[in-house]
Amino acid sequence: RQLLLSALTIDPDYIWAVREVAWSHMDDDQPRIAIEHFNTALDIEPDDINARYGLGRALLAIKETETALETFNGILADAPDDFPSMVYRIITLRKLERNAHALREAERLISAYPDRVSGYVEKGQALVGLERRAEAIETYADAETLLGPNNTLLYWHADALTIDGRFEEALGVIDRGLGLEGVDYSDHLLRSYIALELKDYTLAREAAEASLSFGIKDPWAYYYIAITQIHDGETEAGLARFEQAVAAGLPSDRVGAFATELISAGQYVEAAQLRLRY
Repeated sequence: RQLLLSALTIDPDYIWAVREVAWSHMDDDQPRIAIEHFNTALDIEPDDINARYGLGRALLAIKETETALETFNGILADAPDDFPSMVYRIITLRKLERNAHALREAERLISAYPDRVSGYVEKGQALVGLERRAEAIETYADAETLLGPNNTLLYWHADALTIDGRFEEALGVIDRGLGLEGVDYSDHLLRSYIALELKDYTLAREAAEASLSFGIKDPWAYYYIAITQIHDGETEAGLARFEQAVAAGLPSDRVGAFATELISAGQYVEAAQLRLRY
């Protein structure tokens, strides 16, 4: 970023560099700063598709969801075949809980790009949002038959099975995904959650630790490990991990859930103390 900013002192209208600075802030999870730079790029060239797309992504990241939708709609009015904007318009519609509209757009995306995974993933998630889980699961299975195994596809297939309470099947699907390219911390995190639902605490801890090995301090990974430690008799370690989870941003409603785990493991005093503390 410093090199790019140095280049911009020589040529402030070097739009590629301005956009790259913006994207670097997106990579650093600084969408508000990214918005400033994307807007600078648009001051240079108002019709620049990449900058408009980046702005839409950044607006979505700060939950300016309606404005993000307007941005993606504007791009597609000018460039109707811009694939990334087509995908992110569907994502934005889902975040606005306009799942029926998202489903229609996903089906159009599949029709236009039948060999790309994104349309099937978005269709499945829209169907889940409409509580049509069986259709979502069928969508993912059909897409795998058509396109072959794909890590992203298998992740969302496993996720849909999990929501449907089909944990054994979900574990089989996520395990297949872990053997493919593109695996990241979220795959292991989902595997950990599924293992917890199956009360396989050894597998749950192994998967959560694998998730943390990617360097992402996800509160759910700490939380899942804490649960496994409680049930393995490592109460002090489990409480310390739970503290880490809270510090990393675990939702407050998990305090009651963790207290319930303590009670189920026979740790009644610790459960009461936990409720008082938080």
